Amino acid sequence: MASSHYTHDFLLNIGGIYIGVYLGNNLQQEYFWRDFFITRLKACLVNNDSEVVPTHKIIFSGPRAEFRKIDKRTVSKQISYPLIKGRTLVFNNFLHPNILLLYLYSLVESELAKKQTLALHASGFAIDNQALLFCGDPGAGKSTILSRRPPGSLVIGDDKVLLTMVNGNV
Repeated sequence: MASSHYTHDFLLNIGGIYIGVYLGNNLQQEYFWRDFFITRLKACLVNNDSEVVPTHKIIFSGPRAEFRKIDKRTVSKQISYPLIKGRTLVFNNFLHPNILLLYLYSLVESELAKKQTLALHASGFAIDNQALLFCGDPGAGKSTILSRRPPGSLVIGDDKVLLTMVNGNV
């Protein structure tokens, strides 16, 4: 199923973790998925001409991806869970996009922890070798504060900020 003959339809970079997405015969949904990964996960698309090899894969291998509303009474019968083989998630039938997010959040958090990196829901900027981060719920004003940062400051994140330990320093 998850063999090396797959060529990714697009490549994501989420905090330095490269994930190849393979749509199989579901190419008609490519724009939906690109937008989904960018807006919901704040992922960056990597140019297909890039020499980067994905460290993880998501493969949709079912006959066709189907978007469904979840009926809370029969949720376990409606959701397709992936086959997990090493660093590959294979979906034989489609699942609700929010379930995919749960798998991807877990994957990204686990990989970032290995790199001693923490992802924060925050905005922030750097000035004079110091960083200022603003954490808060959605709509709390993080982006507004960022838009009023001092001249000469450098934006380090508008919605997600990655903090990494290097030689004991953040």
